[in-house]
Amino acid sequence: ELKNKNYKIILYEPIYIKESMDGINICNDLEKFKSDSDIILANRIDECLDDVAKKVFSRDIFHAN
Repeated sequence: ELKNKNYKIILYEPIYIKESMDGINICNDLEKFKSDSDIILANRIDECLDDVAKKVFSRDIFHAN
């Protein structure tokens, strides 16, 4: 739905080699991903996102799953 509304979407995937998938840009550099993102949707909270915690949204509110 976000893609259909023309939002810029960046997917962070460290092991995927291609630059895009189904028209979505893929970034394998975490620091670039964090700097280029206004909002980060994460399945799980990880300490690597601590420096951008203000722009991270996740269902993992207890940092447990």
